[in-house]
Amino acid sequence: WRYNKTHGGTYMYEELMTTKEAAKILGVTPSRVRQLLRQDLLDGHRLPAGLWLISQDDLAHYQEKRRTAGRPRKVT
Repeated sequence: WRYNKTHGGTYMYEELMTTKEAAKILGVTPSRVRQLLRQDLLDGHRLPAGLWLISQDDLAHYQEKRRTAGRPRKVT
């Protein structure tokens, strides 16, 4: 998916992906990606048909701030 976005009077193209594609990158299920979107933990665009689209920038931002599961490692 490519989205034509105006930024400061110039047109830019933003690469968008589906929840299935984002899930593959994150290593989770598409339903988990939709859950993150509904909880506003991941930014995305929802189309009138109910389809979610996530930009590569939004996915990268989520990956940077995402914490890993489990207990923190013990520092020795």
